[in-house]
Amino acid sequence: MMYIYMLILSLIAATQFSSSQKHGDIRLSGYGSCSLAGRLEIYFNGKWGTVCGDIKFDLLTASVACRQLSLGPAVSVTYYPDLRYGIGDDDINIEELVCTGVESHILRCHYKAVSQQSECQHHHDVGIICSAALLPYFGSLRLSSTTNSTSNGLLQLYAYGEWRPVCYTGMSLQAVNTSCKQMGYTSALEYTKSDSVMSTWSISVTCDNSDYCLSTCVNSLSFSEIADNECTFGALVQCTFDPSEVKSSISGNKSTCQ
Repeated sequence: MMYIYMLILSLIAATQFSSSQKHGDIRLSGYGSCSLAGRLEIYFNGKWGTVCGDIKFDLLTASVACRQLSLGPAVSVTYYPDLRYGIGDDDINIEELVCTGVESHILRCHYKAVSQQSECQHHHDVGIICSAALLPYFGSLRLSSTTNSTSNGLLQLYAYGEWRPVCYTGMSLQAVNTSCKQMGYTSALEYTKSDSVMSTWSISVTCDNSDYCLSTCVNSLSFSEIADNECTFGALVQCTFDPSEVKSSISGNKSTCQ
């Protein structure tokens, strides 16, 4: 009975873990992988899979993946015959991924979904090695999550030398949408109040659909509104990436949001 009970709990946990993944999430996996290096995998059309690549998959493209993982620029790319991270056992999801290096999400780059006519095989799986995360700029955003998902978590903002969660009460769906755009996504699915946290940044912003950085919103990154406060609830945010919205949804980055 105890075995069956534990099995049920593990299945429930696996289901909850799987449901946290969003289209376009990426991860580093494989033999010998770590937080900075591994086989590049992407959650695409409801399933995890690898990225097929060759010499066209260069450091610029790899650096976009590193940026999406909140890491520093790529220092190396691995592909056939260098299979140091092994080959994937899931599907191969995308191929011909080529980025200019300025994108903040790999699905903003040129790519093709792998079809039955593709010549890609798992020995074409690419791996990347990223450098440690760069120092954030004033107004940087990130999502802190305990799950293997890069698209949802506790929204944090960098100001005055430290990261803190953004206070829930000062946010709106439009502000959360803008936050997701700044991090490379196309919009937000939802946001909710987090459990109590130690301290937060309290901001009050008014954003609209044309904003893609919190700094472009009204009353925002003068940061006169940012201060120590008694708000102890952060904002849990779920961002999403809709490929059909890429052309109409500008993404923020350091050069445009700082």
